[in-house]
Amino acid sequence: MLSSWLGIADGIGLHFASSMLSGMAVVATMTPFDVASTRLYNAPAGVYKGPLDCMLQTVRAEGPLALYKGSLALWIRVGPHSVIMLVLWEKFRKIADQVRSA
Repeated sequence: MLSSWLGIADGIGLHFASSMLSGMAVVATMTPFDVASTRLYNAPAGVYKGPLDCMLQTVRAEGPLALYKGSLALWIRVGPHSVIMLVLWEKFRKIADQVRSA
């Protein structure tokens, strides 16, 4: 699907683009939890009742985008990891297919 949408043939370019999009999806879903975790860890006892309360208080006080503070730093960490792991996975899968068919 991504290959037809981007017009990229199956290969390293497509795997790289797919991996970067995968990294962005991870960041989009994990950053709010990472922000809540950091705030819970650094807050004095009793400020938050739990992770959901922390998120709700953050959104009320600072707006919904406050849940995405630090997303660039997380993407800088997750992006390369996603690229390396998923590109290598594809390469190893192709090698395994060749070994099986031989």
